[in-house]
Amino acid sequence: MKIEENILETIRQTCEENGVHLVSAALRGGSTRQRLEIFIDSENGVTHENCQNVSHALDEKFENTDFIDAIQHIDVSSPGADSPLLFSWQYKKHTGRTLEGVLKNGTAFKGKILESDDVAVTIEPEVDKKTLKRHQKPEPIPLPFDEIKKAQIVLNFK
Repeated sequence: MKIEENILETIRQTCEENGVHLVSAALRGGSTRQRLEIFIDSENGVTHENCQNVSHALDEKFENTDFIDAIQHIDVSSPGADSPLLFSWQYKKHTGRTLEGVLKNGTAFKGKILESDDVAVTIEPEVDKKTLKRHQKPEPIPLPFDEIKKAQIVLNFK
């Protein structure tokens, strides 16, 4: 079931009031026992307290509305480390970590995030060590956000 735009706007506004960004929201479950699933994020990460504050604020805002009557539960959480990055500000907090993804033209990429701004993320691409000369580093590659189809952080458990 699709969430009405006025409900989404209330969720976005509530997130902003609580110092976080709305990443996504979806209704899950059957028509009589639905659950509102909300993912939030911020430049500094998400704490349990952030999730709790957004959840309580939404409970209060939706109290006594037809919308809340159809919802059994509201779940608020962070998107998780393996979720795709959707906003330019999400790249900044992952500087130094490995990013992999696909451009809209189908080209795959993987490399360490060197920097990012509102327009692009710059990575040091992973290359075969045999192709580089001794002490040579690969050339940084800027990836404009409007050319990225999908990107996510590579989890490293070393």
